[in-house]
Amino acid sequence: MHQVAAGYTCSTVAELLEAYRLLDCPEVVIKPVYGAAGEGIEFVSSAERLANYDFPMGDVCLEEMLDLDRAEVRWS
Repeated sequence: MHQVAAGYTCSTVAELLEAYRLLDCPEVVIKPVYGAAGEGIEFVSSAERLANYDFPMGDVCLEEMLDLDRAEVRWS
């Protein structure tokens, strides 16, 4: 069974902060809706960082941090 991260789509700082409150976890991941190949992904552990996020790639998904988000990539 695969674990799926809880998350919210956000367009504003107010939405980011509310999503962070609702997720109620110490670390979250910002993933641009229109990103590709990991571009624009940020790991965040404070409301202060979210309060200063400027949406350089447009709308984002704010998701809870899962262990697999930190997994090492092994190329064969």
